[in-house]
Amino acid sequence: MFKASPPYSVQAEPPVQLVPTFEANRQYTIGDKTLDEPLVTTAHLRGHLALLDVFNRLKEEIDNIPLPYARSERPDGTDPLENQWTLFVSLATER
Repeated sequence: MFKASPPYSVQAEPPVQLVPTFEANRQYTIGDKTLDEPLVTTAHLRGHLALLDVFNRLKEEIDNIPLPYARSERPDGTDPLENQWTLFVSLATER
């Protein structure tokens, strides 16, 4: 006939810790020197990410500038829009 259902426990199990605990190093060794603070702070990281965001926005603007000629493949088979950012960075580097 029917099997008996398994016994259920009424005791609560301890909660599972979903976030691992982590303790950062308090001293950093680089070569023969020991530092008490990290070389890079959270503010440095945020500043770097903000700079990357500005470069990304600039790239999007450069890629969306209309070209003075019709978009068609060049004789060498490349798309003129493909190299627009590369050309911009190259010119900026020369200056």
